[in-house]
Amino acid sequence: MSLGEELLKIAGENAESVGVKQWLDTGIPELNLALSNDYARGFPVGRLVEIFGPAQSGKTFISTMIMSSAQKTGGVVGFSDHERTFDINVANTLGLKTGGLSDGWIYKRPQTFEDSIEIAISTAEKIRKAEVIDPEAPIVWVFDSVASMIPHAKLFDDSGNRRAPGSYNMRDKLLLAQSTSQSYPLLAQFAEDNGMLVLLLNQIRQKPGVMFGDPTTTPGGGAAEFYASIRLSLARKDITNGKKGVDKVVEGFEVTSQTVKNKCARFGRKASWKVGFNEGLGVTIDQIGTNIDYLIRIGKIDKSGAWLTFEGKKYQRTALIEELKSDPNGNEKLLNLL
Repeated sequence: MSLGEELLKIAGENAESVGVKQWLDTGIPELNLALSNDYARGFPVGRLVEIFGPAQSGKTFISTMIMSSAQKTGGVVGFSDHERTFDINVANTLGLKTGGLSDGWIYKRPQTFEDSIEIAISTAEKIRKAEVIDPEAPIVWVFDSVASMIPHAKLFDDSGNRRAPGSYNMRDKLLLAQSTSQSYPLLAQFAEDNGMLVLLLNQIRQKPGVMFGDPTTTPGGGAAEFYASIRLSLARKDITNGKKGVDKVVEGFEVTSQTVKNKCARFGRKASWKVGFNEGLGVTIDQIGTNIDYLIRIGKIDKSGAWLTFEGKKYQRTALIEELKSDPNGNEKLLNLL
C-alpha cells in the first residue's frame, strides 16, 4: 500500500485550501497593489481587515468605497454604526446606494459589541441560506468603530439593568479586549465560510510612557493582530490653497496608508491618494492627480523640475490634470502606463 493510501486511512481526505477567491477594487491602483499585489484587486472577500488611524483620516471614506464596489458586483453590505456619525448623504456622493434593503443596504445601530457581532453573523448566514444574492456575490460588513463598541457587561448588570456611569471599575477597561478575543476567531471563520469581508474600523491611542518604538496602539486588545488578514494604518495631511492666515483654505487632504500586517501580499507597502472636497456635500478621490503622482514615483512619467512629460508633450502638473480631466479616457490613459 502506498504512502498516500496509508495516510488516507489514518487521517482521511485533506481539507480544501480555500484561499482568496474574490477581491474588491478600491479604485486606487497603488492601494490595490499594497493590499493584493495586483493593481486591479483590492480587499480580500472572506477575511477580516482592520483599518485604523487618527480621527478623520479616511477610515469611513475607504470603507464606503468598498461597500459601493460590493454593491456594483451584486453584493449586500451592512454597516454597524457604533459612533452614530455615519452620513448617508456623504456616502451617496461616493456611489454607495442607501435607498434601503432593495439596494442591498443594511444599516444598524447596535447597543453592544455582542449585539453587533450577532446581527452581522446571523444576517449574513440568512442571506446565504435564502440565496437572495448570487452565491459568488460578496457580503461586506463594516463595524464603525471597534473603539466605540460597548461590551454587554459594561452597559448592563447581571440583572439586565443599565449600569450607572459611576459603577465602572478597572475590570471594565479589559472587557472590550476580552470580547474581541472571544468573538474574532468565530468571526474570521464565519467570514471565510460565507464569503463575507469584515472591515473593522478602529482608532489609535497613545501608549503612556513609551520612549522607544511605536507609541500608538488600537483599542480592543491584540485580537485583531492575530485574526485580521490585513491591518491597514492610515495617516492624513491637509491640502490647502497655499495661503496663510484668514486666507488659508483647506481644499482636501492626502491619505497615506501602510499595511502593517498582510497575509495576502507582502506587508509594509505604502500607498497614498488625494481627496478633494466637493463644492456642495461630500468628498471625491482625485484619481487623476493621485495616479499622476504615483506614475512619477515609479518612473512611468518623466519629471524635470516643474515639467512632466506625457505622450511626448511637456506639461506642468496642474495643466496635465486639467487636460486629462477634460478627456473622457484621461484616467484610462494613465492606468495603461501601469
